[in-house]
Amino acid sequence: MKATARPHADATITLADERTLAYCEWGDPSGSPVLLAHGAPGSRLLCPDEDATVGAGVRLLTVDRPGYGGSNARPDPSLLGWADDVQALADRLGLERFAVVGFSAGG
Repeated sequence: MKATARPHADATITLADERTLAYCEWGDPSGSPVLLAHGAPGSRLLCPDEDATVGAGVRLLTVDRPGYGGSNARPDPSLLGWADDVQALADRLGLERFAVVGFSAGG
């Protein structure tokens, strides 16, 4: 990640259960959406390579997993719960389809 890389958006949404979910957007705003699930510790502020992301035509969405950074922990932590949070973000952003990539604890 370049020290000068800045996300196009650094925002939060409020989920149905009133928790906050924080995310950033990087790359090509009109590109193919890809959600990156960070490792541990990690955060939404990780953009692996902004130039490569733009060059690949990717709209990279990085999301703080529950309990990390700006996202509140889930009262019932589970992988299925995290999937519900991701779906809520995709719905809010109007994404009908998107790819998902993760590594380490985000994989």
